Amino acid sequence: MNTGVAEERLSLREAADALGITEQTARRWVRSGKLKSYQPGKKYLIPQSAIEELLRGDEAPKVLLPFDVLEVNDEVVRAAKPETAKELSDALDAEYVRRLADWSLEQILQAEDALLTEYRELAAFIRHPGSAQAEDPEKYHRWARVRDELRAVMVARVARGVKVRNRE
Repeated sequence: MNTGVAEERLSLREAADALGITEQTARRWVRSGKLKSYQPGKKYLIPQSAIEELLRGDEAPKVLLPFDVLEVNDEVVRAAKPETAKELSDALDAEYVRRLADWSLEQILQAEDALLTEYRELAAFIRHPGSAQAEDPEKYHRWARVRDELRAVMVARVARGVKVRNRE
């Protein structure tokens, strides 16, 4: 039913900000079809409803880190050019700590709890070979992202001197 009222459409930058992702990630999501858009000219326009739909769906981030962990991983690999796994791990850890420096310990602990819960839920699907969920590439990619996000907040927690969590 057309009410005659045009839906608000956002620029790619505005949509990325609303989703808590980078413009590069938003562009990737548009190209993959994950984020609905229109391209009347050279620029993408994203309907407000597409953002709301994405935030309500399974792919909605449960925790919004102030950066895209997969993009940070790529940036670190390109910039550091590590030669060993240890060098890569150290470079990633340093970057995660730097990027989460503005977060309070309480924010880090809350994010860790939420990510750990989501990680466990997704891992249950991944561990059952042959099931429809295990063969779902979207679930696997979400699990991999959550795993890296969890690592980032755990590294930031340890850097603040909290080595072990008491989960009562």
